[in-house]
Amino acid sequence: MSQLKAEGRLNDAAVFEFATKGQYAHIVTALSMLCNAPVPLVDELLQSKHREAILIACKAAELEWPTVKAVLNCRAIAGKMSDLDVDTARADFLRLSPSGAQRVLRFWQVRHDVANDPSNPLSQGGLRPLRHPPPSSGRTPDDGAPNVRPEQR
Repeated sequence: MSQLKAEGRLNDAAVFEFATKGQYAHIVTALSMLCNAPVPLVDELLQSKHREAILIACKAAELEWPTVKAVLNCRAIAGKMSDLDVDTARADFLRLSPSGAQRVLRFWQVRHDVANDPSNPLSQGGLRPLRHPPPSSGRTPDDGAPNVRPEQR
């Protein structure tokens, strides 16, 4: 893929070919390189149930509609799209601007990076366990005074 990019052949036509051949990994890598987003993020966008996510990435990569349609139809999660869905997706895609799509993609990239940062306590599926448990109140759940501290009894 790097060689295609270096030779100036990593473009809309290359992504169209990957999509028509069902080469999912190549599509992900090519889109990642064309829109300067990390591969895991592009893969996540392609696997999204929401086609808008991939429309944003494709517009940021400045792909043409026939290529975008081929990419949409290549996604395993969604399968072949109905004519109505294709028409709706086309209208949504044409309304996007490349600069707006690139801004949204940068936002998603930051959010993705933060969510996957191992040093972030809110990343990777929720809150990390506390290092030290909170001090015990000395109460048991069945001591009969649910909202009263022991020293207030």
